[in-house]
Amino acid sequence: MKLNVFGKRRKDKSILDLPFKSYDPSTALPKEIIIGDKKITPLVNIQQVKDHLTILSAFHTIREEIPPSSWSTLCDRAAEEYVHWIKEILPFLSSEHPILTTKPTQSGSIQQNPSKDVDNRPNLGSNDPTRCGDDIRTLGNIQDGGDGDVVSQESGEGRSMKKDKELRKINDDEINTSRDKNEKNQMGIERERKERGMEFEDLEELPSLPIIMCWHAHMLNPARYQQDIESDYHSLKKRLFPLRQVASAINQNKLLYDLPIPPSDSNVSNLQREMSELTCWKSQDISEAVKRQGKFILNMKGIGWLEHGKFDEELIPLQRGIVRYHAWLDLMYSTQSKHFLVPTLDIDLTWHTHQLLPSYSNDTMTLLNRETLLDHNDSASEGKLDDGLKITCKLWEDKYGWKYLF
Repeated sequence: MKLNVFGKRRKDKSILDLPFKSYDPSTALPKEIIIGDKKITPLVNIQQVKDHLTILSAFHTIREEIPPSSWSTLCDRAAEEYVHWIKEILPFLSSEHPILTTKPTQSGSIQQNPSKDVDNRPNLGSNDPTRCGDDIRTLGNIQDGGDGDVVSQESGEGRSMKKDKELRKINDDEINTSRDKNEKNQMGIERERKERGMEFEDLEELPSLPIIMCWHAHMLNPARYQQDIESDYHSLKKRLFPLRQVASAINQNKLLYDLPIPPSDSNVSNLQREMSELTCWKSQDISEAVKRQGKFILNMKGIGWLEHGKFDEELIPLQRGIVRYHAWLDLMYSTQSKHFLVPTLDIDLTWHTHQLLPSYSNDTMTLLNRETLLDHNDSASEGKLDDGLKITCKLWEDKYGWKYLF
């Protein structure tokens, strides 16, 4: 009996038995993987998982830079800004904007483009002057005021309010240049945007990291997210999560880590009224989702996977996690999704990454023969997780002959 990184070997072959030297050298993953009755190329690639880890590391940095007692308050404030960004800012970054594009891969799926170097134009992000002026408070100045409110040590009246239209204004020269460059392809691009989705090609359009943290947590509740973008949060529909762009902005130190100063009393009242009218997840729900994901991020930190440069040379843990995720989906197919299968940390990381991709819904419905997407329950009780893990270990070893080890 031979041992390798997957555990104990058996006679029946599966993707877990394929040696690393047989992986496609261009992707460092198997060329084809079987899930159920379908043969596919990997659903997630190594760069996407590495980008996700970069983003998780930045989320962890946010948490480390504030007092522990202020974490809950920050999540609440970030969730409020996330909802405001969806409702008041994102709709004006429309498909008519010349820098929003999508590009299909050879298989026709969406591929997020590597970010380009940008200049020092103002960041649209979450700095909506109609809400809070131009003052920015640093994360280090977030404190619990004792009554649950966020207070800032910064002083100053800030600049005068600007009108909404100033936020939406785009330099005419940029528009004309982009139109001239893309005139021949514009109709095809517009059609593709409508059919597939839009991404942020310019780093300057990205919201601040706390807002991205909320968007990330929202997407990791995929069934809820799908419902929400069909209702009150429709501006997110066909909007791609900017995985590559955010990781690039973090690496280039071009992403705001701060939230605007707390809004005025009148704006707080308006926001509360808006929240009461929502039928989808409210800011409180999103805040709780961020806190739940905080536990997973701490687990990633605990095993050392958030360390800078961790996977610059050694890719085996990521390769193993991606391959095991596909085997986990195949196990779910073979058991007809009857069991609560609990992923190990490496499988869970790949699963989370997959949920951030535009193909997730269609992938899981098609491959698992489901009428609905595979949902992600990040609020399961410890008892349910323990019972599910025992079942998963047994089913895994019965099917593959390997120990369900991480």
